[in-house]
Amino acid sequence: MPVRPIYRINPQVARPQRALGISVLYNGNGVFNQTITTKDQVKSQLINYVLTNKGERLFDPNFGGDIRRMLFDPTTNVDSIIATLEQGILEYVPGVIINNITINTDPDSYTANLIIDYSIYDQKDLLNINITQ
Repeated sequence: MPVRPIYRINPQVARPQRALGISVLYNGNGVFNQTITTKDQVKSQLINYVLTNKGERLFDPNFGGDIRRMLFDPTTNVDSIIATLEQGILEYVPGVIINNITINTDPDSYTANLIIDYSIYDQKDLLNINITQ
């Protein structure tokens, strides 16, 4: 009786990497850039949350950082913006630990620089977003 050969297949070769989601930044060769790693997917989720205004997403009107409205409202202070962002990120982007949020504003040119220092699975990363009115 013939002996059946034993094949050993590397699972990485047999099943190519599958994407976790799509990137918010549309600058690739195709229409959408796929995010393969958890780190890239979390960064994309943070960008999506911060740049979305409240009421902009259908069926979830509370989603969004509402950063443009708060930043350029003269009655809002920076500490309340940071507290609102931290609370929303913890609710909508699970698994993220916020280490620090810094907002640098330039009222003369109507611009702001938002820096979010965060960790995901003991990997630190920095997100830098420039916002103009």
